[in-house]
This record gives sequence, structure tokens and C-alpha cells, in this order.
Amino acid sequence: MSDPQPVPPPIDSAAGERFGYFMVRIRRTERDPSAGFSAVIERIGTGEKREVRSSSELVAVVEEWSR
Repeated sequence: MSDPQPVPPPIDSAAGERFGYFMVRIRRTERDPSAGFSAVIERIGTGEKREVRSSSELVAVVEEWSR
């Protein structure tokens, strides 16, 4: 299966702005709340999903998908 092709974010034609929509599911363990989190981020419109294990990884994915 090939990787999905990058899809540019939709453009609001009135303002010339681009928008990207994402869904984020964050998982935490009740046994050790200080253990951090893991998350799955999905890019709405393409269905592409990525798992991240830190807030910096989450931000990096959003930045990459927002270009």
C-alpha cells in the first residue's frame, strides 16, 4: 500500500487562509499519571494517522501537516 499523497489544507476563499483539521486521541494511564502520554493524531480529510509519544512530537506532526 502506498503512502497517501499530501493534501494541502483547504483555503477559505474569502480570506485566503488555509485551515487544517485534526482529531487527537490522548491516552494516559491511571496507574501512573506522571508517566506522560501517548496520542494518535488523525488528519481529517485524508485519514492519515500517526502515533506520538510526546507533546513535541505532536506539535511536529501538526506543523508538518500544516505546510
